[in-house]
Amino acid sequence: MAIFNLFRRKKSNEAAINSTTATMASPVATNQPPRVPKEIFIEENGPENKSLSFKTNDQKVGIELIYDYLQIDFERKGYEDAITHPDESYKIDNINLLKMDLAILVQKVDCYYTERLKELDFHIESRKRSGLVDLVMELNSQREVVLNHMEKLNGIKNDIETGNGITKRVELSYQRGFLRGLSSISKSKCMNQKL
Repeated sequence: MAIFNLFRRKKSNEAAINSTTATMASPVATNQPPRVPKEIFIEENGPENKSLSFKTNDQKVGIELIYDYLQIDFERKGYEDAITHPDESYKIDNINLLKMDLAILVQKVDCYYTERLKELDFHIESRKRSGLVDLVMELNSQREVVLNHMEKLNGIKNDIETGNGITKRVELSYQRGFLRGLSSISKSKCMNQKL
């Protein structure tokens, strides 16, 4: 009989385990909320001081955004615009729009650096009062970088106003593509016709 009790215990243990897993699998049946993985709420790496860093989440900020915009090849856009609407006034309007987009980006970056400078100044004064000399030196070096970038930004602003310098690249790139588009239209329509 002891043997039969052994089998009964084994079956009752399996039934208990199955009911427990069923309960965990369907939280609705027991009115318990579902289990949430630990990774969602707990960060293993620890907190970062994001207010003192220039880059957030590996995204480019500041003057890097302007340089990226200036390096965009607008030749393809100019080509496609010439194919769809080969008009000189259309080309001029699009060049003006590209310049205005650059001006908007410059204003955004200028606001970013102005806020950044105010934040650094606050931290410098606050940490000076606390006697944190090394941190103040590090913050001052970041402040110098911001001031250097703001100086370059002012040069780019002047280039936009005068239409010279590195901002001229946007216009030249677009014009080049537009002229290629016009050339392509002429070659396809006129050069293939028999005279």
